[in-house]
Amino acid sequence: MPDTWRTARFAPVRSTRILLTRRPEVRSARALLAVVPTVLLAGLLLTSAAPRLSAQPVAGLGEDAIPIPARGLRVNIGVAWDQWDRRLLADGTRSPLLDALATPSLGVTQLPALANAQSGIRALAGLPTFDLTLGALEASGAVRRTTTTLQADFGVTRRISVGVRVPYVEVTHNANLVLNRNGSGANVGENPGILSPASYTANSSIFVQLGNERTRLVNLIASCGASTAGSECDAIRADPAAAQALAARVASFREAWGAVYGNDQNVGSPLVPVQGGAVHNAVTESLEDIREGFTRFLSTTTLPPIGPNGAVLVYGTNGLQRIAQDSVFGVGADTLASAFRAGMGDVDVEARVLLYDTWNGDQSARLATQRSGVRVLGSAGWRFGTASSAQANEAFALATGDGVNALLLRATTDLVWKNRAWVSATVRSTTPLADNAVVRVPGAGLPELFFLSAPQAVSRTLGQRLDLEVAPRLNLSDKFGVSATWLYRSFGADRYEPAEGDVFETGSGSAQFGAIGLTYSTLAAFARGKSKFALEVLFAHEVALSASDSPIPSLARDRLELRIFRGFPKR
Repeated sequence: MPDTWRTARFAPVRSTRILLTRRPEVRSARALLAVVPTVLLAGLLLTSAAPRLSAQPVAGLGEDAIPIPARGLRVNIGVAWDQWDRRLLADGTRSPLLDALATPSLGVTQLPALANAQSGIRALAGLPTFDLTLGALEASGAVRRTTTTLQADFGVTRRISVGVRVPYVEVTHNANLVLNRNGSGANVGENPGILSPASYTANSSIFVQLGNERTRLVNLIASCGASTAGSECDAIRADPAAAQALAARVASFREAWGAVYGNDQNVGSPLVPVQGGAVHNAVTESLEDIREGFTRFLSTTTLPPIGPNGAVLVYGTNGLQRIAQDSVFGVGADTLASAFRAGMGDVDVEARVLLYDTWNGDQSARLATQRSGVRVLGSAGWRFGTASSAQANEAFALATGDGVNALLLRATTDLVWKNRAWVSATVRSTTPLADNAVVRVPGAGLPELFFLSAPQAVSRTLGQRLDLEVAPRLNLSDKFGVSATWLYRSFGADRYEPAEGDVFETGSGSAQFGAIGLTYSTLAAFARGKSKFALEVLFAHEVALSASDSPIPSLARDRLELRIFRGFPKR
């Protein structure tokens, strides 16, 4: 099983439309159940037709401790097709993959860069509880990944072998985001001053006029305090506190106006209240109230009796690309669209030692024996982080692997029961080394937290992974076998430490996976001289069973594998 929970955190953009089942995990569970009676029926037919049965002639799913003979070669060519459109949660439920990204109101919570615009509109409209919204954001996603693997294992002696595994990965995240579907859910839209010089001039002129009228008022307040002459001083002397309050109010109102609608230096916020909406009308009423205040204390005023030019265009789904790329929204992304990535995964190199073997590493004895026995194999290896990591500026581009060097350790024990069945138990440890990466913190690539920060360089330490795998196998004949695996995987927290700012850690947790497979093998026939070629063909179906604490992809996988044996002895 690959690190699907980790690569799924991260998902040239080439959109590929992929038809997936509506509920892949339901399809997978049904398919897994449907395979069982078929395999059992095939087993009865094959067992009744088989003239003889050797011990462990067919390998099957999962790791095993079968040694490679001296100067022997085993080549595995495999293709795995993964798909998921949901995440498996700790309570056993399966939520849509991008459900956490969806929101009934896309606003400051998701786009913190708009906080100044929201506070400015609150001040202008006199609405302290106003919440800016671009409308509801609907989000769904479906992932299809194809992994083609070439693995070669060479026997140095009958007890020592070395192997290398090279994967090539293609992964498509077919993300679908819909913003403000019916066009009526937004209370703000695009600032017309960005699109129209005339609108910018009209809005910025009010900013200038507010400043001019306030200067007149402040000067008048000062002059009336020093002299009693002038009829304009009558209103100010009658209520000097109100005049001072008006001057202070205009100062803060003018500052908010410049931040939202623009000033003589810039066009202001990217978003302003929708023209004719309740918030826009509230701003107009505030402006008129200020105008009336000027009229009270000044003999004349140049402040116009009309409100600002509000937004006539609201953002929809097509505007998401602009939101992603425009720096004023703080997203700093290339795209929020579907993403396709292809490239080499992480390359593993491993050395294995057969620590104990009832058959002393003898392949002929292993295939011919009718007795029970035990094998124990230990291995150590190194993972080269050759995979392309997820890019921080692509919300839905998934990595082709961890992209981090790691130490690999494994121990496998085979328990063989005569010539009918055998089971393998494996413990694996993957310990990644620290490296440097560019990610979004917080979130470390989690799509639902994608908006919350800009990409930055961090020191990254991925959590250690521990696997316990049990793989029972039933020999149906010398040619056919059925096998299954149960995999328990625990994974530690990933740690991201930026040069400045807080350290961020993802959650740790565990997951369980299950699989069933059918294998056809000519290895036993080859050992007896009855076949020209020694090979195995495996088909398997795998699913994610459970998760604890951290959600994982609700994985469904079909796998086809060809194993070719060279240099294996004949009797």
